[in-house]
Amino acid sequence: MIVSIAVLQIGAQKVVRNLPTNCLEVPEVSHQVIRVQIYKDQCKAKWEELIQKPVKHLLNMSPFTEVASSAILDVWDRQYMTARMMKVPVQEAQLFMVNLRVESEAVETILKANGEDGRFYELRRHDGRQPDETQQVVWLPGKTFAEAQVIQRASKIETALVRQGDRYGLRTDHNKAEELHKLHRPDLVYIPGADLKKYKVGPMPFGTTKQSLVHVFQKWDWCARPVGPIGQTGDRSGIMWNVQAATDPTHWVFQMAHGDVLVSPEEKVTTPIHAKPTILASSKTIHSLQSKSKDNAKEDPWLHDDPWKQPTGAATREIPVGQIASIQANVEKAVLAKMKTVGADDDMNGSQDHRIEALEQRLERLSTQVSHQQQEQLQHNQQVQSQMMNLDHKIDQQQNAFQAVLDTKLEQQMARIEQLFSKRPRMGE
Repeated sequence: MIVSIAVLQIGAQKVVRNLPTNCLEVPEVSHQVIRVQIYKDQCKAKWEELIQKPVKHLLNMSPFTEVASSAILDVWDRQYMTARMMKVPVQEAQLFMVNLRVESEAVETILKANGEDGRFYELRRHDGRQPDETQQVVWLPGKTFAEAQVIQRASKIETALVRQGDRYGLRTDHNKAEELHKLHRPDLVYIPGADLKKYKVGPMPFGTTKQSLVHVFQKWDWCARPVGPIGQTGDRSGIMWNVQAATDPTHWVFQMAHGDVLVSPEEKVTTPIHAKPTILASSKTIHSLQSKSKDNAKEDPWLHDDPWKQPTGAATREIPVGQIASIQANVEKAVLAKMKTVGADDDMNGSQDHRIEALEQRLERLSTQVSHQQQEQLQHNQQVQSQMMNLDHKIDQQQNAFQAVLDTKLEQQMARIEQLFSKRPRMGE
């Protein structure tokens, strides 16, 4: 297990890593990373069989059969993609890509077969993430595979055919890239390097074109390529342009006849996620490393350690003022209504006696009806119970009769089988 740590020096004596006097070195062979691309529309082998085990089929094809198997040091980063360079499942793949780490002696043999049977080879950096810095690609927009082959064969500069989706280009050494670019893309500014940065340049006059910006950038000694206008500035004094370049300009502000021009880079701001490190030290050391605030020492200890403090989670909710007012109004209404009822009771004592007698008579009649209904319900329950007992008795009789018939039939069949066996002649008679 490899662990990465950071050591903080908090003492007077410097602590360094204890290294041996003689460190061993791992013997390493000279190697190069090659990215292999296999396209379905140009592959002559059966794609359905190849895509199931692409690496195995690839190593069994030329030019890998011409190099030793030990020359392949590593295979990684298998990708199944469409023609538009989108990752898809294996069954939907139109392009297969893989990185191979091979010995330097086998690189030339492999690169000679570039473009054969839909297989394209590209030199990459040692990690396989970026193209090799010693080479650069000049793209041929709108050219087919046949047209790109003709251009590549007719070129006096040594090149290799490149394909990325439906786009073709020529790859050559970095020293010859500018000359190749002027031959095939004279309308476009050549920018050395593969890693391009984006910039915003403006405000520019409303009648600015790409050719005029190229002329201005040459006067600035800045090798930049205008991409297109973004839009007007906030005060609508001009147009902002998108620009590509490999290096920063000599200045960020230029004084022009129409006003000052600002060049601002577009950087992708990424917020790294830093995990909280684990500190391994004694409790005294950790306490000494922690920052102490002077205000905390002056705080009243009863604010945090109050014995009469209400426990957490037991806080009661405060009743809103509007709800309290509504409760008071309801109580007042109920009290007033009760007082009016008490005053009216004195005048209605005579009538209440007759109502009480009528209510008692109704209760007697209701109790008589309830007792009568209970008796009827009891009789009904007894009748239902007797009917269920009769039904169970009949079911038992039918089941016994069915079982007796079944036993009789079974005995007859067994007797018939025994008769048939007794009539059969024995062996040897």
